[in-house]
Amino acid sequence: MTTNNTNNTKGLNDAVVASLKEKLESKLKDLAQQDHALRERLAAEDSSVRNTYVAGQDGAAISEVDDEVIAMIQHDRAELRDIQAALDRMSDGSYGQCTECGEDISVARLEVLPEASHCVACQDKAEHRHVH
Repeated sequence: MTTNNTNNTKGLNDAVVASLKEKLESKLKDLAQQDHALRERLAAEDSSVRNTYVAGQDGAAISEVDDEVIAMIQHDRAELRDIQAALDRMSDGSYGQCTECGEDISVARLEVLPEASHCVACQDKAEHRHVH
């Protein structure tokens, strides 16, 4: 039995890539909808009113809620960028290869995190650098 393996990554054949692409596109759609809903929530009239100066604990609580929404929007936008970058790598044939070292990213990792751009070793290094 031959497998059409357009990517050089072991185990990452066309069927696996198609399945991962479907996951990515679904996540992209869900995140775009969530991003839109969060932006509407932040721009809603009651939010505009809340954003006027309110003294004391009420003002701090209102500001904290808006800060949480803004943080969620920023997180979603970063995830959207990662997903789009993964889809771009699928298009150019580099999907499944670590963008740092060029080694293969395991299929198991891609199935859990299809937008992964780094192998486990490079991701660990990046997280270690970020902490320090």
